[in-house]
Amino acid sequence: MSNPNGLEGRILILGDETKSARAIERLLAASGYAAHYLTSFETARQQVTSPDIALVIIEPSASRLNDKYYEPSADDSGDGLRRIEWAREALCFCEETKSNRPNSELPILVISKSQRTQDKVACLNRGVTDYLTRPYQRAELLSRVRSHVRAWRNERERTERFEQLNVFHAVSSVLTSSLEPDVLLEGTLSVLVNHLSVDAGVVYLRNADTLQMSIVAAEGFSEGESDHTGLLDLHSRIAPLMQGQPLVLEPLPDSAKKGIAGDVLANFHGLVCAPIGLKGNIIGAICLFSNKESAFPRQQSALLSTICNQLSVAIENARLYVETKKSAAQLSFVYNLGNNLMTSLEMDELLGYAVFSVGKSVACDVCAVV
Repeated sequence: MSNPNGLEGRILILGDETKSARAIERLLAASGYAAHYLTSFETARQQVTSPDIALVIIEPSASRLNDKYYEPSADDSGDGLRRIEWAREALCFCEETKSNRPNSELPILVISKSQRTQDKVACLNRGVTDYLTRPYQRAELLSRVRSHVRAWRNERERTERFEQLNVFHAVSSVLTSSLEPDVLLEGTLSVLVNHLSVDAGVVYLRNADTLQMSIVAAEGFSEGESDHTGLLDLHSRIAPLMQGQPLVLEPLPDSAKKGIAGDVLANFHGLVCAPIGLKGNIIGAICLFSNKESAFPRQQSALLSTICNQLSVAIENARLYVETKKSAAQLSFVYNLGNNLMTSLEMDELLGYAVFSVGKSVACDVCAVV
């Protein structure tokens, strides 16, 4: 679900008072946010690694957050000590989350009863982004949430653009390094697998003479005949679904894991494919595979499609270069042969030279003049 500003992202809520934390969850859900209440820090540690987490809200019920010398009173049933221990664990969770590089920019909002400066400073020192004291106005909470989610989204877009520029630069370096089609395809696939953090990839290309689809590059698969056959079977299934557009299958449907292709896809969670086309004619495709969940966001399929368009132009240029080089070689051979045949009037010598030159040029096993 998207928030009211059209910004994707989920909000995690942690609190030792379920009723209060659920109330925050309902408030955010009613405002259009995808909010989820979590019951344990262990679950939260697993969730914060997801790239779509936009904000973490922590609501401890303890009146003091940084009380190292708390001693329960005689009539305390242990509830006060439990709250203090939960608050300490919450601060440790904040520090741990912010020290992890992928989550270092993840905003964390603490909602606390404590108005003590030392508690607020302790939270900020542990990596907390914002501190809100109770009681608070709902409008203030929503305003802070909106601000943090928007900042998270802007930072995420900047990061994504930077990563896309790195991919484009790496692919461009490959496309300008050679005019051999196989080198272009293998190099482009290697860049995509490494920069997009996928687990495998394959490039299909149609043979111009036989019109048969073949595999010209693959990474992350065994070189066995079964994988080769399975990948070709996979292309025959997904080609009609692409219709000239990138295709994302995440998670993979059960139907895709049947038959010969099923053996290849058994270890993968999703795939993204984009066609390679020249002048409206589809001549191949690139498919990337991942065993992670949510590995192929919308912008990644668009990125793959753009790279396939660049690759299509590079392949056409390479084809023209190969044809031009071949024609030049043929013209050079005919020119040299004609010049050399004019150097003698001896029939045996002329025929012998012609047989030798033609046989060497066309790389045949037998060449004779009858």
